[in-house]
Amino acid sequence: MYGTGLLKGLAVTIRHFFSPKFTEQYPEERPNLPPASHGFFAYDYDKCIACKLCERACPNQVIHIETEKDENNKNKVTKYDMDISYCLYCGLCIEACPTQALLNARNFEISVYHREGTDYDFLEALPHDMNVEFERVQKDYFDAHPAAYTVDRPKAEKPAPDPNAPKPKPKAAPAKAAADPAKPADPAPANQTSSEKPAAAPEKEGEA
Repeated sequence: MYGTGLLKGLAVTIRHFFSPKFTEQYPEERPNLPPASHGFFAYDYDKCIACKLCERACPNQVIHIETEKDENNKNKVTKYDMDISYCLYCGLCIEACPTQALLNARNFEISVYHREGTDYDFLEALPHDMNVEFERVQKDYFDAHPAAYTVDRPKAEKPAPDPNAPKPKPKAAPAKAAADPAKPADPAPANQTSSEKPAAAPEKEGEA
């Protein structure tokens, strides 16, 4: 009993020992992230309409927005601040945005030495430059080291028809529609007047 279990365990260990390695030696090796990765945030000032829906949707009150009226009496954003240290990365702020002014970025390298560094004003250049620098480093790495695998979702193939599946029964012919009572009856033949009655059927022989 113990000898068989030991041999099975060694077989599993040896099989995994020669299998491909999936551990990445970061930062020497870069992760091949899909486009929909949830990392940092990207804010587009031109698309923002200062509705503050993202601020209201945040469960941890991470977002703080300040606005003022412009010359056309419309609200414009003067400060868009996010305290990332309290962010849950739930994505509710992105879902609430009606103009897609707030989106996810693939940048996950946002670690800092001090807690004050987690407070970002998205009207400044720093958050935008961080995302741009991350994309540049990723591109340079994969230009020099092409990815050995793809992250695109495979297309679903249409299943082949089953030859053993029962064939569907043919549909029955539709029944003829009943006579419409509102429709007038067919006119009598020309050689028969309305006062004439049709001739009675001849009696059968033997009937009284």
